[in-house]
Amino acid sequence: MAYAAPKFSRGRVDRAGRAMANENFTDEDLLVVENWRASHAHVLNTFKQLLYNRAHRYEVIVAQRLKRRPTIVDKLSRFPDMNLSRMHDIAGCRLIFPTIEELLNFRLELNSGRFDHKRRNEGDDRWDYIANPKEDGYRGIHDAFKYEVEPKDRRMKTAQPWNGMLIEIQYRTFVQHAWSTAVEVAGLVTVNNPKFGRGRPEVRRFFRVASEILARGMEKMNSSLPDHTDEELIKELDELEEKTHLLRLFENLNANIGEFDFKKISILIFKFASKDDEESSLEVKTFPSVPAALVEYGKLEQELSGRADIVLVGTSSKENMRSAFRNYFADTTDFLVYLETAKENLGGLKAVS
Repeated sequence: MAYAAPKFSRGRVDRAGRAMANENFTDEDLLVVENWRASHAHVLNTFKQLLYNRAHRYEVIVAQRLKRRPTIVDKLSRFPDMNLSRMHDIAGCRLIFPTIEELLNFRLELNSGRFDHKRRNEGDDRWDYIANPKEDGYRGIHDAFKYEVEPKDRRMKTAQPWNGMLIEIQYRTFVQHAWSTAVEVAGLVTVNNPKFGRGRPEVRRFFRVASEILARGMEKMNSSLPDHTDEELIKELDELEEKTHLLRLFENLNANIGEFDFKKISILIFKFASKDDEESSLEVKTFPSVPAALVEYGKLEQELSGRADIVLVGTSSKENMRSAFRNYFADTTDFLVYLETAKENLGGLKAVS
């Protein structure tokens, strides 16, 4: 099955995206958005192979994901001036490294490499959230690339239909990824969604304080609370745990994932807990190719809208998928271990549980 290619003009894509965000869309608008999203699968596969080829000397996890339609619509709703055709993270590859040094070295090698694709934010490190962490405590680095492939015979003028489409490359360390995973899990299993600044203030504050403790205790740098002392941070985290019970929740969380037949392309279906089902659950469907998975992906999003979180992912191994997309397996083990270690490194007591 061939990869989808964009069928509609950028202007039509933008109008469809705005209609979806305003909840005033037609069946054709939905078709346009779905085609635009599906067309990113080819871009995603191209960059995945590029990253694998360049990452063989590093102890790094490389994973890929295609943004879910509800997340696309939510982002367009939060940013009314954004055009869907210029959204740079519909397709995304994530690289997770043991250390910041390895992360920075790989990124430097990649960005100085020779290939046709152009880095959209070249010379602009506004998305370097390690040097400049977000206010909520998020740390990592993002780059956006524009897919560009010249014809093999330069006398030919026919360009690839995917030229000009965008993809986000996301770099994190294991520590930074563990924090982000915990934030995602909190959004999945509670009524709070700290990732987008929603929910109770004490939940958002918990993760901001935890980010500062992890940055200092594990990576010898600051996050978004540099003016607080170590003692103040540890004391506040324990007080916030008394209010939120997040650490206790993570310790007791047990997603029902079972065993599954892993292949490189999978759809993860995280079904929310309901009145009839006391626990949330994870189902995994595997496919031999991205195009085949995309067909089922669209059907599942329609069928399970509002009842499940659905994501299309791909990695090189089952264990890599667990690590890169740990939020969908509700696995916050690393976050708990890193946080305890960071507190001990800063001379603090164990967290209240």
